[in-house]
Amino acid sequence: MDSKRLVTRAVVGGVVLYLLGMLFWQMLFASYFESHAGPGSPPMSASPILWASILGMLCYATLVALALDWTGSADMGSAFKTGALVAGLMWGAVDLTFYAFFGFSDFVGTISDIVLEIVRGGMAGIAMAAIGAKKGEAA
Repeated sequence: MDSKRLVTRAVVGGVVLYLLGMLFWQMLFASYFESHAGPGSPPMSASPILWASILGMLCYATLVALALDWTGSADMGSAFKTGALVAGLMWGAVDLTFYAFFGFSDFVGTISDIVLEIVRGGMAGIAMAAIGAKKGEAA
């Protein structure tokens, strides 16, 4: 993968991940996850650190973009699977570790977060494959 294509996919993926994150966790499922907060759950910051959030989404998107390239995922179905696999493994590791050591959420909230991340990662994979498709490739 050339640098321009990687950066383009990472930026597009980062934007998609950020917007879907806001939609899922701050709008659609906010009360659901509040009801599954664990004893170690810190309160949501009224003013999150925006640069850290953006940088985190760019790192996440870069990981998905690299996986798309390594697997050769060009069509929507394989791009969704690749993004979902990366998200499931990454957030499964993070969420289950946080569940084990920090108690940020109960078990149902932990599993629910992983499932939503799988969907979000898959959707970002589709967007990145569509924007980064070479001429002649499916998107």
